[in-house]
Amino acid sequence: MSGVNLIAVLTRSPFSNLRPFTSLASKLAGQVSSVKIYLFYDGVLAAKKGASVEAEVRELTQKGVTVIVDGREFRARGLGPMVEGVKALDHPVSELVDDIMEENSRVILV
Repeated sequence: MSGVNLIAVLTRSPFSNLRPFTSLASKLAGQVSSVKIYLFYDGVLAAKKGASVEAEVRELTQKGVTVIVDGREFRARGLGPMVEGVKALDHPVSELVDDIMEENSRVILV
């Protein structure tokens, strides 16, 4: 599967559905060209430092997975500090569209 770019979009609460997804992303991180996770809406909760899923998110970033959070949504919720290694963008949709349009991109919506 080398040459494939995996893009995941998490829009729901990470507390019930993140673990199976992080397991998949972690396994694929070394087998595909890139893995990017975008966090929108309730998905931004995964980027909060101290959240129950912090260890999983930190582990993904350490394995080379790019985790991008909607910075405006994160700040609007007053979530405080962010997990180290997470990239906050104020307009992540434009980068998401660019990533989706790249050749060999595969998208998962959670």
